[in-house]
Amino acid sequence: MKETETKEVFNNNVTTIRTVNIGIKDLINDIVFPHPITDFIRVKYEYSGKSVNSQIAPARVICRFLNYILERVSNEDLNFITLKEGGLKELKYIHGSKYITFLTKSGKTRNTVQYSENYLKVFYQYLFEKEIISPEFEMRTFLDNNKNLVIQSPFRHSAFSTRFPSNKMKSHNLMSKLKDFGDNRYSLVNEFILKAKEIAPEIAFGIALQFYGGIRRGEAVNLIKDNLKAKYRESLYVEIRDNRNILFGHLKDTTKENPKRLNYLKVNMAQQTILDNDLLWDLYDFHMKQWYKYQEKAQTQALFINNDGNAISGSSWDKKFNKIKKVFLKELKSTPGRFDDWQLLSNNYWSSHIGRGNFTNFLLDMGLSITQVAIARGDTSTDTVIKYVDEKVTSKALIDALNELKNTPKEMFGVVDRDLIKTHWKDGVLKREKKWK
Repeated sequence: MKETETKEVFNNNVTTIRTVNIGIKDLINDIVFPHPITDFIRVKYEYSGKSVNSQIAPARVICRFLNYILERVSNEDLNFITLKEGGLKELKYIHGSKYITFLTKSGKTRNTVQYSENYLKVFYQYLFEKEIISPEFEMRTFLDNNKNLVIQSPFRHSAFSTRFPSNKMKSHNLMSKLKDFGDNRYSLVNEFILKAKEIAPEIAFGIALQFYGGIRRGEAVNLIKDNLKAKYRESLYVEIRDNRNILFGHLKDTTKENPKRLNYLKVNMAQQTILDNDLLWDLYDFHMKQWYKYQEKAQTQALFINNDGNAISGSSWDKKFNKIKKVFLKELKSTPGRFDDWQLLSNNYWSSHIGRGNFTNFLLDMGLSITQVAIARGDTSTDTVIKYVDEKVTSKALIDALNELKNTPKEMFGVVDRDLIKTHWKDGVLKREKKWK
């Protein structure tokens, strides 16, 4: 599958059009030939006015399905052997059923499997309309209340015993949990924070602290102004404190406001260095200007304040974050060239805690050791950090890191050396100029 640009001439006007094409690769000569099945994307999506991103999704599903068929044919699977000579003309519902069962057994989530099933239904319908296939029985369709065509899935017929993932778990648990924003994390973090300023400016600075300092939601909502230690445009760190009695006395349950770090670090040792940058300081300026302006109406110590004058609670933080996320994903989906980013972020579960994962990878990009990353995160063990580290890290290296961590003074947890921030962060990875490994 490849996205290409073509030029169309109409009434002497030249228009550049982005299209999606499907090809088949000659592995011996390393040549990709256009495949006529591209017509499926044209007829069902492009000519219907669908965006390029809306064309990419079905193209990828169908490519994976066809590659699965090729693999089963090469393995001489008896269920697929007729396709070897007859090609797509021998395609039956049973083959789609086998593919869906394969996805299920591979551990794909219910959402992912149904996502593929929906495109397969349209694909089979297209092949039937073109009289390319003669399936086991005719596909059933009907019009819903809005006069939209609905295709009943033939793969759910009892004759096929198609297997789907369980639907007993909650929707977000059906999705894989995303640790960070992936290889394009620098651009995505920047864009997400800017979107936060647009949608929920009252927590935009706090979200920046989560991404550039790895602080948790409960630690963010507990911050009061005096916990912020800034050397303007040079350095920033925050003191992690439990201010629930001051800020959330009106709440019966403050579980979501719990500053987790204080479960294992003493109050005077709980701090967090922030990887500062121009965007962070711009948000700092904006937030503090609004904070002081608000003090004219209602005195409060909370750093993050709701319109009602109370500190923003953990539940409110989540709602605001999810509102930003929804808008961000919608805009990302419609942005040319960003399908991979959209697919990564939309097909996996993530919350504001993802800021901590991105922060971890920023530290690894700076070349910090396992021990240094754990210390910078404020962790007292390496258990979480090693999930982000290359699997080739030896057991001895992990043991050495753990021993080093045990011998580190607790007051150093959450601290990142300022020289490293200058040389490896501001003058290095932040400018995309270098990564230390």
